[in-house]
Amino acid sequence: MTDYGQGAEPWEHGDPTNHEPDEIVTEDGLVATEDASDFSSGEGIVALAGIIVVGVWLVFEIFTRSYSISNVVVLIGAAAALLPRLDPDSVAKVMPLPTLMKILGYALVLGGILEVVTDIRLTIYSDGVGALLGALIAYAAYGLALVGARQIET
Repeated sequence: MTDYGQGAEPWEHGDPTNHEPDEIVTEDGLVATEDASDFSSGEGIVALAGIIVVGVWLVFEIFTRSYSISNVVVLIGAAAALLPRLDPDSVAKVMPLPTLMKILGYALVLGGILEVVTDIRLTIYSDGVGALLGALIAYAAYGLALVGARQIET
């Protein structure tokens, strides 16, 4: 017989045979619920893309002044990063969270396309390694936003 502790029943530590569909049973029999803040879902990927865009803005525009991103794109990225952390009931009063995240993801992609065109027109790539690195990281974030927005089912 397995020792679950003094006075503890097996189901208090996560019985692998009795769990909810959204719960994950680990190897040691503990039950863990799926966290909404992970970056494997479509909403999480869009949020990660928003975090990356805000990070590129902070590092490459504010601190080093080597690469600039449009303020609108930064605001969209910040909204995508913060929206999943708000109260779900408050967000649902406006629109369902998956729909909002899909809209923000595609808005990041559209802003990213405009940023690429602007960077090509202004020949930002000849401004040094910092500008090139910032641009490439931002472009990866825009691609990540596209992947995340396409994964969200509404």
